[in-house]
Amino acid sequence: MIRNRRNNGFTLIEVLVAISIFAMLSIFSVQGFLLVANMEQRNREEVATEQAFHRVWSLIGQDLLHIRQRPIHDQFGVVSGAYIAGRDPYLVEFTRGGLPSVSVAPGGMMRIAYRLSDEGELIRTTWSALDTPDIDDFQERVIMTGLVEAQFEQLNDSNYFESLWPPLNAQGETANIMPRMIRVTLETMDGLALTRLMPGLTTVGAIAPGDGNGGGNEGNGGDGGRG
Repeated sequence: MIRNRRNNGFTLIEVLVAISIFAMLSIFSVQGFLLVANMEQRNREEVATEQAFHRVWSLIGQDLLHIRQRPIHDQFGVVSGAYIAGRDPYLVEFTRGGLPSVSVAPGGMMRIAYRLSDEGELIRTTWSALDTPDIDDFQERVIMTGLVEAQFEQLNDSNYFESLWPPLNAQGETANIMPRMIRVTLETMDGLALTRLMPGLTTVGAIAPGDGNGGGNEGNGGDGGRG
């Protein structure tokens, strides 16, 4: 009697099922890998953003901590206030002290300004000489990128923050008017917005351009008029 032999190989359906299962497992594995890679990438970007903000806040904080009530004048003799904000192209411009007294920065003071470029770069501009005949004698440095907004708002005597300084309703001599507090807001292209409050400076007596003794947060600015 002839017996039927059973074929021990896989049927077509079994092969297709095995291939489908293998394909699904491969897809899940790839998706899991991509998910982990994306999370690591986001974590790296978040860490980089946090580090960038830390550096920027530290620099801005040091600058504003040492603001001076010291107006300046340009090559035409026009006086600019010790602290001005909302005047194109700069978000803010002020006199800073607390620096070593050297030949390029007499009295340890310099002029500093911040502006936001069309490319989203926060740029810090410095003039080593306060009363300089050459307005083009400056240095610029990009301190942060990827921003869509940067604001410097000043607290006035009525306890309101305003973007223009000196205030539009200020009376009399405005070159020496100082904000009581400064609110700085930075917003990234990802929608992350952070705000910091910085100490301002109480307005004291009028300081004329060329007078090296500008009022400051930690004392006088030193003998630093430019001859």
